[in-house]
Order: sequence, then C-alpha cells, then structure tokens
Amino acid sequence: MLDLRLLPPAGSPLVVAVSGGRDSMVLWDLLALAGTWPLTVWHLDHGLRPDTIADADAIRALARRHVEEGLATVRVMMESVVLGEVGAEAAGRRHRYRRLTAIAGQVHAPAVVTAHHQDDQAETVLLNLLRGADLTGRAGIAPRRPLANGIDLVRPLLDQSRACLAAHAHRRGLPWHEDSTNGDPSWERNRIRLQVLPTLEQGVPGTTQTLLALAKAAQQQLAVLDRALDDVWHPTSKGLPLGPILGAEAELRSHAWRRLIRRLDLTADQRTIAALETLATGPLGRAWAGGGWRIQRDRTGLSWAPERRRPLGGYQS
Repeated sequence: MLDLRLLPPAGSPLVVAVSGGRDSMVLWDLLALAGTWPLTVWHLDHGLRPDTIADADAIRALARRHVEEGLATVRVMMESVVLGEVGAEAAGRRHRYRRLTAIAGQVHAPAVVTAHHQDDQAETVLLNLLRGADLTGRAGIAPRRPLANGIDLVRPLLDQSRACLAAHAHRRGLPWHEDSTNGDPSWERNRIRLQVLPTLEQGVPGTTQTLLALAKAAQQQLAVLDRALDDVWHPTSKGLPLGPILGAEAELRSHAWRRLIRRLDLTADQRTIAALETLATGPLGRAWAGGGWRIQRDRTGLSWAPERRRPLGGYQS
C-alpha cells in the first residue's frame, strides 16, 4: 500500500504525524510492519475537542502492541497546544508543520510522513475548485514537497482509498479514535465529504476519479513550471533577485511567488500572491508587511526582514 518511490532509503529516520484517527494509525502500522525506517511518532493535541484523551489512549495502545509484536518505533512524542477560537484550524496547521519540521531536524529525518489518501485528494481538489482554484489549487495535495532544507513532506498513501485503509485497520484490529468533529456539517470540508461529493458521485458516477485525474494532470504541469523556475530562482538568505523572473510569463511569476510564500511561511492565498506581484512589478522602495515579515522592492529585487511591529498585511512607503 505504501508508495515506496516517495520514501527515503532504508535506514533513514522518519517522523510520522499521528492523530490517533484510523488513517494515521494505519500509516504508522504499515511503516512499522515494513521495518525499514526508524520511526519517530509525533502527536499533537490541539485542545479543540473535549475527547482528545481518547486519541492519546489509542496511540499508546498501538505502541504497546507494536512492542509485543517486535515492531520497533524509536519514540512516541505527544505534545499539546492551546489555540484561540479565531482561525484555530489554520493556526493549528501552521504550528503542526513547524513542529514536525523541528522534530525532523532533531532526529535527522529527511522526511515527515502524513496519512493523506485518495479521498482526501478528491475532497481537496473539489473544495479548491469551488473556491476558484488556480493550477496549484487544482493539483491538490502534493505527494511530496519540501518542508525545509533537506526535509520533505511525504504522503505515501495518496494513491490509496479510504476504504483500503479501513480494510487494513479491520484486518489488523488496530485501535483508533474517531474525531468527534468529523461528522459536524458546520465544517466546510465535512460538508464536502459527507454531502457534496457523495451527491455528485451519485448523479455523475466517476466524479471522484475525474477529480483525481485532474489533480495528476495539474501536478505534471506544476513539475514543468518547477523546472522552468529553477532556471531563474536564485534567492539569498535575505532577498530574491527579480531580473529573470520579471521577464517570465505571468504563470511562472505566480509560481515564483508561491515558492517565496513557502520559504517565508506566509499564508498561501490569492491575496498574498497578488500582493507580491504588485510589489515586484511596482516602484522601488515600496514595501509590503504580512506574516511577520517586511518585504521591500529594492534595486535588484525583493528583500525581506522580520517585521518588528504588528504585521499590517498591507503596503508601506
């Protein structure tokens, strides 16, 4: 079930993000059964649900079982964080990936693995399309992408369906805990999963496979853009020369701004992309502040430094 092409060589340490839900427990179990990589399992309690103790209990139960079966996991790490109500989901995602990156650095792991699968991909692509997705949105979840220098985020189950993962959990009798918010239709993604996509699939059979094919095609186009961008992308620790980039087509420039957004850990939305495009093509000396950074248009390109004041998310002169 694991896509071995995405995973690092045997013996390389891996950090596994495990929520305690079925999908991530299956991922952990498959990696442990393979016995190929030293595993560091990491769990984060966001403090957003009253029943998260059951997540931790399930993780401890599977850790004990793996020990009994002689399936070694190097360590299991559990952390908690308290998030505010406003923007908690996005804040939790950013915190989660920052911590995963830090832990991968600590254990010298070249990859962090998550349990995203086919159904997650179809739901993501549909949600992005409904929001007016560009090429990156249509590509959905990347099978592999950089998290930091020398550390990749890998989804080795992206070609597997939720039903396949459920079948493995049943065969192995794995412990897991269902997130109590998964059935709440007030969450947009839950509505897509529980209502919108099943209705589309019933009315237009094959909708899910069409969405998956759309994602594959978009990922291939992005790979072409990545190769083209590599030829003109020459950032330093504090800046990005713009000469070759400004001479490129709009689609490649937009791809460059997305790469810069990832580098600076900014919010990856159309508003930020448009802000960087306006800044890059605008007059010298103009600046934009957001996400804790002040980015300025200077003589050679864009330069950035930490924003000392509260981020404004707007232009400055």
